[in-house]
Amino acid sequence: MEVLDKKKCEFNDNMPFLVQYNINNKDELTFGGCKKAIRLLKTLRADADDEIDFSSFNIMSIIYNMDNGELRHQRLYEGALIVSINNWLNYLGANLQVLRSLDAVDGSRKVIQSSKDEAEFQLLRSELNDLVEQISVEIAPEVGQLLREPVLRNYAFY
Repeated sequence: MEVLDKKKCEFNDNMPFLVQYNINNKDELTFGGCKKAIRLLKTLRADADDEIDFSSFNIMSIIYNMDNGELRHQRLYEGALIVSINNWLNYLGANLQVLRSLDAVDGSRKVIQSSKDEAEFQLLRSELNDLVEQISVEIAPEVGQLLREPVLRNYAFY
């Protein structure tokens, strides 16, 4: 399928059915973790104090490239999913060559196409880091920062 890019006055290939198929397949393999992760990041982007111009397609692609095992967690331990997503985004933020090498969910392009994309990714990563810190402090204010991740990973949300 080709879609007209009005700004550039050219047609681009678009495979929305392949994207949805790939996301649905990964979501099944991760027992719902894939779509939960995507929803979390989209919500963080929407609720951020400053605008984060990182597309939904890029968010889906970042999560699509995440290891399935890191997206699979028992429902009761949703904190573990948040920690896994945070670790993935921090890994990518610290390893920019890996971030730049990631393919989009439909294989049509690289996720990061410009320095602006990279900067917007870093803003999203920062929002998630802040959320993890806030949750960790709320759950276990008495433990030091080094112990917060294990506490959050093993905390049961009712």
